[in-house]
Amino acid sequence: MSKRFAPILCAVLLCLAGIFLFRGQGPLAKHYETNMPSLAEYSTLAIEEGDVLTQTFTSQVHGIYGLNLFLVKEEGITGGDLAITVSDAQTKKTVGEDRMPIATIPNADWFFFTLHAPLVPQGSYEISYRVEHVVSEGSEAGTVYLMVLPPAAAESAPSARTAAELFLNGQPQEGAIAQTLQYRYPTRLLTRVLLFLAIAASLALALFSFLRQKTDDSAKDELMENRFLAFLQKHLYLLCVLFALLLSAGIRYFCLDFKSDDYLSYYYVWWEHYRDLGFVDGMGTMPVDYYVPFNLLLAASAALGIVPRYSILIVSSLADYGIGYYAMRLVQLFRGRKEDGASGKDFLPVLTGLVMVFLPPLWLNGAMWKQCDSVYVLFCLMAAYYVLCRKNRTAWICLGIAFTIKLQAVFLLPFFILLYLIRGDLKIRGFLAVPAAYLLAGLPAILCGASPGEIYRTYFAQLSVHPTMAEAFPNIYNLYIDDYRMFGSIAVFFTTGIFVLSAAYFYYRRKRLSQKLWLLIAAWCVWTCPMFLPNMRERYDLMAVVFLSAIAVGIEHKLLPLAIFLNISSTICHVRYLQWMNGVVNFRLLAVFYAVAYFSFTLYLVWKIEKTAPPALPDPPAATAPDAGR
Repeated sequence: MSKRFAPILCAVLLCLAGIFLFRGQGPLAKHYETNMPSLAEYSTLAIEEGDVLTQTFTSQVHGIYGLNLFLVKEEGITGGDLAITVSDAQTKKTVGEDRMPIATIPNADWFFFTLHAPLVPQGSYEISYRVEHVVSEGSEAGTVYLMVLPPAAAESAPSARTAAELFLNGQPQEGAIAQTLQYRYPTRLLTRVLLFLAIAASLALALFSFLRQKTDDSAKDELMENRFLAFLQKHLYLLCVLFALLLSAGIRYFCLDFKSDDYLSYYYVWWEHYRDLGFVDGMGTMPVDYYVPFNLLLAASAALGIVPRYSILIVSSLADYGIGYYAMRLVQLFRGRKEDGASGKDFLPVLTGLVMVFLPPLWLNGAMWKQCDSVYVLFCLMAAYYVLCRKNRTAWICLGIAFTIKLQAVFLLPFFILLYLIRGDLKIRGFLAVPAAYLLAGLPAILCGASPGEIYRTYFAQLSVHPTMAEAFPNIYNLYIDDYRMFGSIAVFFTTGIFVLSAAYFYYRRKRLSQKLWLLIAAWCVWTCPMFLPNMRERYDLMAVVFLSAIAVGIEHKLLPLAIFLNISSTICHVRYLQWMNGVVNFRLLAVFYAVAYFSFTLYLVWKIEKTAPPALPDPPAATAPDAGR
C-alpha cells in the first residue's frame, strides 16, 4: 500500500510546497534586485500589493543615523502601508525598520519621510520596501518615486519639494542616492517552471502507478479500473497533446505579471491615455508609434477595465497557438496521408505544432516582453500556407492583415513577388490588398477625429525612430559596418539587388521548383530581409525562426541544427533586452555564427534546387512509315 500511494504523497507535497513558496504573490512574484549608486539617477517603480524590492548600496557618508525618503504617490492608491526594513548586507541582521500608511502621502505631491535606523558607517546595507494591502481605484497600480538622502543633505535642502525638484532636474544634493532598477527574473521564472513540471510529472507518475496496482477489494472495483485504464489507453494520444498544451499555457501564465521596459514606458502609458479619455477621444488623439490595430486592442481593454499586460498576453498567446496550428497544417500539406503503422496516425504534424508553442522566442516575445510580433507572424504563416494551397485570394487577405499589425510583414512580400514572376498564377491586382488593408485599418482612428496624415505616416515615422544599422541584432552589420548615414541606403539597394539576382536564378530553374522548394524559398526570403536590411532590432527575425523551425521539425530534418541555432540566437537577443544578460553577449562573435548559419541555409537551398531533376519531357510522336510504293 505504501508503494502504491508514495507517488501520490510526493505529488501532494510538491503542490503544498509550491503553494507555500508562491502564496499571495500572483502568477509571478514581483521581486526586483536594485542597485543604489553614489551618483543619483532617477527611475520609476510601479508597485502593487505584495511587491518586494531589495536594494543594495554602500554607505559613503560617515555617521548616518537615518535615511530620508522623498515619495510621490499617484492617483489611485487609497490605502495600505509602506514597510521599510534596513539590514546589514553581510550578517542579514535587521538594524532598523519602520512603517508608514500610504494613504498619508498626498496624491501627486512630494512627501518627506525619515526612517530612523542607526547604521554603521562605510558598510553595506540592504533596504527592502514592501507594499502591503494596496487598494487601487481605476488603475493597474500606484506609482511611488523614491529618493534616499543622508540627513546632512536633507538638512541643506530648503524643503522636500525643492530637494526633489533639484534632483529631478539633474542637480542632486550631495550624498543623494536614488534607485535604479534591474529586473532579475530568470532564477524565479526557472524555479517556477521547474516546480510546475515537477508537480505535473509527479501527478502523471502517481496516476500511472495507481493504475498499475491491482485491487483485490472486489471484482467490481477491478472492472471499473480496467475500464478506466482502457479509456486512458484509447485516448492516450489526445491526453498527451492536452498535457503539452497545458504546460505551454503554464509557462505563459507564469509570465503574466512581468513588466518589461517597453510595457512600463509605452503600453501602460498608452492604456492610461485611453482609460482617461475614453475610446472615441483616445483614438482621436492616439499615440501613433504603433498602428491602429494595436491601439484598438489597448483602447478596448481600457474600456473593458482589463489591464494591458493581460490583453496583450492573451492575444499574443492565442497567436502562438495559431502558429502551432498552421505549422501543423503545413507539415500535413507536404506529408500527405502518411500514417504510423502501429497507431494509424501521423504524429509528426502534431509534434511540429506542439514544438512551435514551446519555442522560447515566441513566449519570451509575447508573454514576457508583451509584444505582438507573433500576431503578424501568424498571418504571414497563414498567407504562405494558403498561397501554397493555391488559395491566392485568402493568402493576399492574410498578408494585408499582417501588414496592418507590423511593418515587418513586408519581409514576406519578396516571396509573393517571386511567385508572381515565376509561378504565374497570382494576379497583379492581388498586391493592392496590402495597401488597401492598411488604408482600411486606419479608418477607426480617423473616424474618431485623428489626422489622416499622422495615421498613415505611422510606418514612415517608425523608420526614423532608431536610425541604426542593427540594434542588438546579430546581422552582418555588427561586423564594423555600423554607420547608418553612410551605409543605410546602400544596405537597402544591396538587399534589393540580392532579390533581383535570386529572381533571375529561380526563373532560370523554375521547372525544378516544387511546392516544398517554394516553402524553403519563403523561409529564405524572411531571413534575408533582417540579415541585410538596416534598422533591424532584437525580435525582427521572429518570422524566420517560425518558418525554419516548422520546416526543420516536420519536413526537412537536415535543417534542425540551423533551426536550433536560430532559436538560440533569437532567445539571446530577447533575454538581453529583458536585462538578464547585459554585458555578456558579444554581438560581433554572434554575428559571425549568424552569418555562417544564413549562408549555410542559402547553400542548402541552392543544393536542393540543383539536386532536383526537372520534369521529364514527353516522348516525341512516333514517325509514320513511308508508303510502300514510294
